Amino acid sequence: MTQLSVFNFNTNEVRTVATSAGEILFVAKDVCNILDYKNTTQAITDNCRTEGISSRYIPELSNTYTLIDEGNLYRLLIKSTKPAAKPFESWICDKVLPSIRKTGSYFEHPANKVDVNSDIKGFVATCESLMGLSKLFGFEGNQAYLATDKAAKILTGESPLQLLGIELIAESKDKIFNATDLAKISGLTTSPKRMNAILEEAGFQKRFTNAAGYNEWILTEKGKPFAEVLDVGKKRSNGTPIKQIKWYSSVIDELDKETLH
Repeated sequence: MTQLSVFNFNTNEVRTVATSAGEILFVAKDVCNILDYKNTTQAITDNCRTEGISSRYIPELSNTYTLIDEGNLYRLLIKSTKPAAKPFESWICDKVLPSIRKTGSYFEHPANKVDVNSDIKGFVATCESLMGLSKLFGFEGNQAYLATDKAAKILTGESPLQLLGIELIAESKDKIFNATDLAKISGLTTSPKRMNAILEEAGFQKRFTNAAGYNEWILTEKGKPFAEVLDVGKKRSNGTPIKQIKWYSSVIDELDKETLH
């Protein structure tokens, strides 16, 4: 079991994975980019110990990444000659790691923290707007509330759920699959492209071109009980987050029924 966290250091993405044993691992490519190592593989070979290097599949990112432990992070920091190395080290050691160990996450606190008592109406209006934004991006149920809470804390410094004394967990029904994995287990096709077409033909999803001109799949009302829309931790060139539909295995039974009819 792992937990992905995505941070930003001076607009540079830093992805970390917290293991069930409490170990914090870093995506090597992100660290090397900040520290100006041109070749990630060579940098790891030259500076890191093999016992602190691993390759793991990260479900939220739908890909396999090379990860390094804290010891190897420090080795890369020491060997880097880039001016950003020292502030990056301070940010990691003094802010990010202590916060992850204490709370499981890290937030940059806003310069002007909102005084909820003096502007409760403004705070509520902000939360309502963020909830609308969460639903616009396909979040529903607890996922929408959690996304809203996280965004509110980043913008205002206050967590609506904590203020209300509410603790939510993301809803989970069973293991979820992207189109590639679904094709492998369905027996209907071996092609992810054809799998998406089958889901579209059955009325579970439809193709949509957004305002920025990007093509993406969106869930239909028929498909919503059989899938989740998740943030993959990446952004498009215009800054909007990339979402991906992940399917429950129960959709295969429904597709079989469609085929029989």
